[in-house]
Formats: sequence, structure tokens, C-alpha cells
Amino acid sequence: VKEWLTGTAPLVIHSDPTKYRLATVIGKGQPIPFVNEMNTFWRFTVTFECEPYRRSLLSEINEIKSGVCKLNNPGMENSNPIFLFDSKGGNIVIKINGRDFILRDTEKGDVLLDCEKKSATQNGRFIRTSGIWPYAEQGINQWEFHNIAPSKMDIRSVWP
Repeated sequence: VKEWLTGTAPLVIHSDPTKYRLATVIGKGQPIPFVNEMNTFWRFTVTFECEPYRRSLLSEINEIKSGVCKLNNPGMENSNPIFLFDSKGGNIVIKINGRDFILRDTEKGDVLLDCEKKSATQNGRFIRTSGIWPYAEQGINQWEFHNIAPSKMDIRSVWP
């Protein structure tokens, strides 16, 4: 609950214990004291909004490397993956289902690509990109990576 009151946190509903929605607090009511024989407690109302899509609590991190690989998106909608690349330096090229995306002029080392936030960073600096931001369609997707050492990817599948 403390995380919710300070921003955004996962909300798991008892009817779907393997999925969550991100909930963000948008309003906190005034506290009302509630006294009983044990102590004084406070009651208040919290208003929050949830993202429209559910995500899996059992997210699967995929190991990826240069070359072609097929990965499954078990969700029911297109998803926006997140990558942690180990760049060899230079351009990183990603091809998915015929769409190209390039991370330009990377240095050797870790590169974070968050396709949901449309952000590519390395050492705290934004990286120039070109092409269509990668997204995973429902089902099997063919990915092709160039100029990376073994890296990690989370497809971040979503359900309505």
C-alpha cells in the first residue's frame, strides 16, 4: 500500500492472481480518526487509475544474441518489449517480422531500449534511433539482431 500512496505499483486482483495492472494514485482523501479500545487508527479513501492492460507476474526474460531467433508473445495484444543489450559498439540493428529498427552509434557496453516509453539510453544519455519501434505481435515473432553480445529481452506480454 505504501508504494501506491507514493506513486505507481502493481495491483493484483484475487480473481486473476497471475496477472497485474499498474495502478497510479490520483487522489488521497482526508484522514478520518477511528478510535477503538486498542488504539487510534486512521481511515481514508484512495482514488487510483489502472492501466487498461493486464501483465503477467511470471514475466519471462529471454536470452538473445546476434542472429535470428523466434520468440513467442503469449499475450492477446501486441506488446512493447524492453531490452538490455550488450553492445559491441556501432549500430545495433533489430529486425522483427520485416520491420527494421536501428540504434545508432552506440558505445561498447550496456544499452537499455524500452519500446513502451520509446526510449533508448546508454550511460545516462539518449541514443539516436531510426525505423519503426519494435513491438511483438501476438504469437510467434521472428527477431533478428546484429552487433550485440548475448543480451536480455522481456517481451512484456499484455492481456485486455
